[in-house]
Amino acid sequence: MKGQKLTAENLRSTYLKVPLLSITEAIHLPPYITLPSGWTTNDLAAIKVYTSPCRLYEALNEGLRTEKINEIRPWFSYLKLFDTAINKIPPVKRRYCRGIRVAPNYAYKIGTVITWWGVSSVSTNRSICKNFASLHSGGCCGSLYDIKSISARNITNYSLYPGEAESILLPGTKVKIIKIELDPMSRVYVIEVEAISSDSTDGNVTVKSTSTSKLTSTPPLDLTAVLPLSIATSNER
Repeated sequence: MKGQKLTAENLRSTYLKVPLLSITEAIHLPPYITLPSGWTTNDLAAIKVYTSPCRLYEALNEGLRTEKINEIRPWFSYLKLFDTAINKIPPVKRRYCRGIRVAPNYAYKIGTVITWWGVSSVSTNRSICKNFASLHSGGCCGSLYDIKSISARNITNYSLYPGEAESILLPGTKVKIIKIELDPMSRVYVIEVEAISSDSTDGNVTVKSTSTSKLTSTPPLDLTAVLPLSIATSNER
């Protein structure tokens, strides 16, 4: 190859001759590009692939929501990579939102504790979340979660879609319902929740969440005949 002129025709055949390496071995960053302190190329790749259009997040969260160790085991190596990378980002205490395209579970009521078994994508951009929630099908309703959390970690700088202002809640996050009400104009339920410690039950029933990550969801359930316009209100923030 030395001295050979590189052309559009031989470019691909040339680089395909080299050994296939891991992402860490394959990337040689120029000196003017630096990773965040303590980060590796594997850390960046783990987050990038989660936010990519390859739908990895759907398969991952389908496995996590089974709550069966044998279904989740194939994901252990990736989950460790992903968890390691996410935990290098400091958590930020603030309000987040999450929009999904179906109405809330019929069992949801004030004080209910929900376990989100999947990796949960949340955002600080309410308009984006509301748009997701408004994409419900037919005459059914979507859900807009207003989340008070101290553990979400902002992946905006590492995501393929930085405009989504996305933060991540790791699998097994528990949230407690504070308030539920229906916006009759948009036909979207607004559900105010507060993240609680993973070992807390607070004397409430824990309900399995059926929503997927990345703000999509399972087939809709119309609760307009079940839930009144405002189920309850609370001053708790």
